[in-house]
Parts: sequence; C-alpha cells; structure tokens
Amino acid sequence: MIKKLFLLLVLTFSLVTVLGYRSDRVEALSGSDFQAGRIIDDGMFYNGKGLMPLQIQAFLDAKVPTCDTYHARSSSPNDSGAPYTCLKDYRQDTWSIAGDAYCNGFSGGNKSAAEIIYEVGVSCGINQKVILITLQKEQSFITDTWPWAIQYTKATGFGCPDNPPANWPNGCDPNYAGFFKQVYYGARQFKRYAQDTNIFTSYRPYRNNFIGYNPNGGCSGSNVYIQNQATSSLYIYTPYQPNAAALNNLYGTGDGCSAYGNRNFWRMFNEWFGTTYSDLFSATYHGQGPTPSIYPGETKTSYIEFKNNGNWDWHDDGMSWPGIPPVHLAATRDINRASIFSYGWPSAGRPNLMFSKVFENDGVTLAANQHLVKPGQVARFEFKVTAPWTLQPGVYREHFQPVLEGSDAWNIGGLAWFDIDVKPRYQATFHSQSAYPKLNAGESKPMQISYRNTGGDWWYDDVSRPNSVVTPIHLAATRDINRASIFSYGWPSAGRPAVVFARVYEANGTTLSAEQHIVKPNQIARFEFNVTAPWTLQPGVYREHFQPVAEGASNWQMQGLSWLDVSR
Repeated sequence: MIKKLFLLLVLTFSLVTVLGYRSDRVEALSGSDFQAGRIIDDGMFYNGKGLMPLQIQAFLDAKVPTCDTYHARSSSPNDSGAPYTCLKDYRQDTWSIAGDAYCNGFSGGNKSAAEIIYEVGVSCGINQKVILITLQKEQSFITDTWPWAIQYTKATGFGCPDNPPANWPNGCDPNYAGFFKQVYYGARQFKRYAQDTNIFTSYRPYRNNFIGYNPNGGCSGSNVYIQNQATSSLYIYTPYQPNAAALNNLYGTGDGCSAYGNRNFWRMFNEWFGTTYSDLFSATYHGQGPTPSIYPGETKTSYIEFKNNGNWDWHDDGMSWPGIPPVHLAATRDINRASIFSYGWPSAGRPNLMFSKVFENDGVTLAANQHLVKPGQVARFEFKVTAPWTLQPGVYREHFQPVLEGSDAWNIGGLAWFDIDVKPRYQATFHSQSAYPKLNAGESKPMQISYRNTGGDWWYDDVSRPNSVVTPIHLAATRDINRASIFSYGWPSAGRPAVVFARVYEANGTTLSAEQHIVKPNQIARFEFNVTAPWTLQPGVYREHFQPVAEGASNWQMQGLSWLDVSR
C-alpha cells in the first residue's frame, strides 16, 4: 500500500495536495484568484488567537472522525507500524521554554495536540489556523487516519532540509525534531522572519522580488511585488510560487516546472477557514504603557499601541489624504461618550488625533513616516489621564480603540482598556496613641494620637495652611462625623479635638521633621488634646472614635480610624 503523499509532488516541503484532501466548501476556488504578492494578510497570519483549544480539537475531530489505529503496515521503511495515533488523539509531555524576542515562552505539562497548537499560537503571535495548514501542507497531518511516527518528527518541516547531514536521525536537526519542538520552533521561525529583517533579506515585503517557479533554475520565475510581511514569511519558508500550470489545475499537478507549497497553503486555508484576507481597515491591540495610578486633580501620561492588520494605510491629522478619513484614538463603550478623564484632550471622547509614534512591525524600529501607518506597522497614541478633583477613590475601567473618524465603518477593532486606580489624595493610617484614660467626674487628661500620611499630598494644619483654597487636616471625632462629643470641653469645636499638629515626625516616628506644621507623605503627625469627663457622666466605659479629615473637601474621608476607651 502506498502511504498518502509523503514525498509527493516537488522539493518544496509541500506534502499534501491532490490525493489527500477534498474541499468541504460548496464554492469552488479558482486559480485565477491566487495573488502571488498577497497570499495571506498580516492581520490574519499574526493573529495569535485565531482559534481556541476547543475549536481546534473539534476541527481535528471533524477531519478524522475515526482513527485507523490498527491499519495494516505498509512496505515503506518509514512506516512505524500499528498502533497509529491520529493527531486528534495525540498527547505528549512538553517542557517549559523561556520567552525571548520572538515568543513568550511555553509552560510545560502533558498536553494534547490542540493545546500545544493553541498555546504556541498565543505565545508566538501566529494564527492557530496557520499552524494547522502548515501541518497539513507539510505532512498531510490533519486528514491522515493512520499517521506514521516520522510525520510527528517532521511535523512542520522546520530544520528538516531536503539534503540533511547523514548523522541527523530521520532527516531533521535533533534540536527541532518531534511534534512539540516542530510546532513551537516552526511558529517562532515565522516571527523571526518578521523581526530579523537584517538576517532574512530575501523576499522582502513592499518591493519587487524575483520568485522562481521551481527549484530547477531552468524553470524561471517572475517579479512579484510582495504586499505584506506574512506573504514574505511564506516565501522565505517555501521559496517558490505556483506557475500557470499549477494554478490551472488547482487540485492536481501542473507540469515539470510547477511547485505547490504556497498554492496549497492558500487553497486549503480558503477551503477550511475562509478568506486569507483581512478587512480594508482593521486594528488589533498591540501593547500599552503603565496603568495610571493617580490622585484626584492629578494628571499622568500613558499610551496604547495598535497594529494595522488591515489592507490600507492609516493616516492621522498630520497629513491629508483626500477621500480617506483619519484614524483617531477614541474613548469607547460607548463611542463618542464624554470621558471623566478627558481634561486637556482634543475633545471629551478623543484622547488623541495624532500618532505619537509609528513603528515597523517589530514594534521597536521607528517608521520613516510618523503620520502614516502601513499594514503590519504599529501606531502609538499617547494621551493624558486627569482625575477630577471630585472623583471618589476607586478603580475605573476606561475603554479605548482606534476609529476611522467620520466613516460609517468607523469600528476597526482593537478594543483596549486601562483600569485607572484613583487613589485618595488624602489618606492616613493609624500609627500610635496614648493609653486609654480613666477619669473622675469633671476631670481632664491629655491624650495624643498619631497618624502616618499614606496619601499623595502634603497635609497642612491651621497654622501652615497657605490660603483658603488649600484643604486643612483636622482631627475629628467620628462615628458619626461632625457629631458633638461628650468629652469635648475645651476643644476648638464639639467635633474637632485638634486643628493643629502638635508634633510632626519623619517616617521613623522618632526624628522631628524640620517643618512642624506640614506633613509630607510617609511622615507622621501627632494630634494632642484633652479628654474631659462631664460632671454628670455616669460610671462606665465609653468608646470614642477619632480620625483625621480633610476639612471641607468633597473627599474628606482619609481612613485611619482609631479610638479611646474612656473609663469613668
């Protein structure tokens, strides 16, 4: 029995074609639809979440409903013999791999083929559909009902050249042989092509490249303008284009000068997953700066980055392009709403109308035109986040996305968000206090309570307060705030034991600060006051609560609750 198409058509690593796979789609593809310069778009190729694990498993199950586990062994020396394990049933022990410039690493464990494909796709930013098509293109893997062990060894063809050294078992570099290594390092290699453009200089995007039809130099080729990085990567991996004969017989063989690898990639992707092309305007989230943590009234700057995964250039307000709307950053959920953090923005719903930086597809190298984002490039929008003075402390999720301003098709994707932590401007924690007092009727005793400034602003008392706009920090009787304390004889008011700091210490709590009426963050303020028992007070234990307050502020609550148990 002859095994599936293992060494099938040509020397191009394309090992699936005519005899292995038939389309499930009703529509018939035509070879005339193939574009040599645009096999697949970047937005499709570099989408690291093209399929989820359950979707991949369901896909594999559908392609091979029943595995021919005990198929009769063929006469080929490459046939490992029964029992055969189909890809849908395959599991293996994997190991952890540290992240690098191309992939984010891998967490080891016993995992199924579907789990490996999914996690590698996420790690390396390569669409799981691309990995599945590569497995089929290279080894007929997806539809094979009785795969041999060597197909797992050479799963994606990475590190398995046509003429390997004699000491490489099964024709593959031992460092990359085996299913897990093949999937991980094959996907990683696609990212290397995109990022190490100083090394991989052939088949460059955005220019004409001569691409042959076949390894046979006598078969010639043609100049092809490669429109994106994904198509460039496919040609570096499989360096031939299909000739007219291969395209005219899309499901079969062409002539002696035909090559099939990139034709089959395009054909199978279209049949199994639909178009290889992205939308005209499409964005995906790429990265962002630090999540803002701010105090009411404070402003901080951060940024969000988006990759152009569409098929058309973006421009900002820094250049004019008649007939094409600009791309702006918008506050969204809902679009065009007024953000509470919008002070200083061009408008309440638009943090920025200009690209702050434009990078090449590596996200690091600055592009030549800083007002134009070509497909595959990355746009950074920097903007300010300002918390209103009246905003209550808490975490506020603010959504953003790029929009095609003024277009009916304004939504180009790329939803992102910041969880903005608005911290109390004035915040205190209890530090120490004097012992609980025991009083006779009509007796007074001096007390002290100290609090650490754990907020972001300086504290002023009634001595240091520079003007009426600045909020002073007072000690208040609380539970409830502003109530009249029964122990308040001699206080500035019935609910305020002290309005001046008695001592101010450095963070260590012992060294006096140079300024005794200003408390900077992490310094400690001591309030001193008398507690007086009324003559009419009945014997018992009375709990009196205290806390510092930002007097008159809308956010007066500073925490730091403490108490004294006063005995009579």
